[in-house]
Amino acid sequence: MGKTNGYLARDPSLAVKRKPIPKTIGHPAWTDAEIDRFRAHWALGSLQRLCFELVFWTGARISDAVKIGPGMAGRDGVLQFTQKKTGEPAFVPWTCPLPAYAVRMEDDRKLLFAALEARAERHMTFLATAYGTTRSEKALGHVISNAASKLGIAKSAHGLRKSRAKLLAEAGATVHQIAAWTGHITLEEVEHYTREASRRAAVRGEQMKKPVNR
Repeated sequence: MGKTNGYLARDPSLAVKRKPIPKTIGHPAWTDAEIDRFRAHWALGSLQRLCFELVFWTGARISDAVKIGPGMAGRDGVLQFTQKKTGEPAFVPWTCPLPAYAVRMEDDRKLLFAALEARAERHMTFLATAYGTTRSEKALGHVISNAASKLGIAKSAHGLRKSRAKLLAEAGATVHQIAAWTGHITLEEVEHYTREASRRAAVRGEQMKKPVNR
């Protein structure tokens, strides 16, 4: 590599590979207004509402939501299921008292149980087809996205999973508590929810709610 007047003729840093900027958008979380609009339109007893409430409360991926059933709720009132993607368990408060950070989410849980109670049929899985067979992941995704699209909401089932994680973070849940509920494997996957919640609180001149363990 030659030199000209004491300067390198070519910048050696050009050969250094830069780390790609990670993509963080993906499926956007639903807003409170969109959630309210969906519930106002799709009544309890409809398939659309049932699918919505189950995914929203559990924060499960559609690959797991289609397999969730009453047999997964333990005597301790905690719903536990093994995730298809990771093989690791996720734990969702079902009938047990809600942890302190989630007490204000009781209305969401009541709406889920109202939707479950309004089912015309009972099967081994909550979202089974009319024939009792397990609903496919693709079908569940379409039920929610199509129902949302009819209302002008461009959101997905996975966006509901993000909404639950976001709400938990805003309620003051720690990354460990959020990960236990949503089933995220690495804490890094959850930290952006708590970081965003902290920043939102900061610009409002507030402090993040401190999680309280019972």
